[in-house]
Formats: sequence, structure tokens, C-alpha cells
Amino acid sequence: MLESIVIGIGAYLIIGYVIVPLLF
Repeated sequence: MLESIVIGIGAYLIIGYVIVPLLF
């Protein structure tokens, strides 16, 4: 459970860092 949550948060942060620069 904890591992899946950490992976989900990590993926969410990585996607955010990739998409935000593209939008702005």
C-alpha cells in the first residue's frame, strides 16, 4: 500500500514538473 502511494505521488510530481513548463 505505502509503496503504491509513494510511486503515485512521485509520478504525479514528475508529470507536474513536465507539464507545467509546457503550459508556462
